[in-house]
Amino acid sequence: AELDPDSYIKVSKIMSSSHSSETEGDNQLAEQLAYGGFLIPDNTDEISRLKVQNGQFRFGNQVFSLGICPTFECNLSCATCSGRQNRGRMSPAIEKALLQFTQQRVKRSDMVEVTWFGGEPLLCVETIERIQGGLTEQAVKYNSAMSGSSVVTNGLLLDKGMTDRLKAVGVAQAQVTLDADRQSAGGERIYAQVINNVAETNAILDVIVRINVDASKATGAMGVIEDLDKLNILSNVRVYFGQADT
Repeated sequence: AELDPDSYIKVSKIMSSSHSSETEGDNQLAEQLAYGGFLIPDNTDEISRLKVQNGQFRFGNQVFSLGICPTFECNLSCATCSGRQNRGRMSPAIEKALLQFTQQRVKRSDMVEVTWFGGEPLLCVETIERIQGGLTEQAVKYNSAMSGSSVVTNGLLLDKGMTDRLKAVGVAQAQVTLDADRQSAGGERIYAQVINNVAETNAILDVIVRINVDASKATGAMGVIEDLDKLNILSNVRVYFGQADT
């Protein structure tokens, strides 16, 4: 949560006291803090509540959430990526085993949602198409809803043609990861290609731009924001900053 200086003083006062606030406005603020989970009643067992939520997520019938990594390979060598030395792609045998595993889970779930990541998952778009197709068939067979899938990508391959293929199989969202210094992803030329891809495809997919940044790259991060604004797409994408671990 973001607080202005006056609110910070009020919140600090509320959090340091177990008694009711002095003013109606402070009481309302305390209620909002409790509603948002910032203030927890003393009689609340947070550990038990988290265990229940975890059990519901893992074994409940409402939403079957699946993260799939079709490859560890990547077409870039970003300094902030700890997995850049990994290799290997999903084999046909693993694809088959995966769809056998999902069948029973889809059968007892109300909704199926998938996130594709890697490596660079768009290197294996054919794998995405096959598995997405298989999951969609299972969802139809067992009367489960198929939520729009998402993909986490460096954006270099996310051109119009690729976006159309993803959209056709049910991928609705893309998170494009950029480095604030524009160099870790291969320099200005590749950075420009990624930005142009975002501009070309944001009307087709729901695009989130994650900017990796640390204390030394704050100026560069704002430069990315300015570039998105120059292309008139800043209002069409969601931007957030991720902590870079270099």
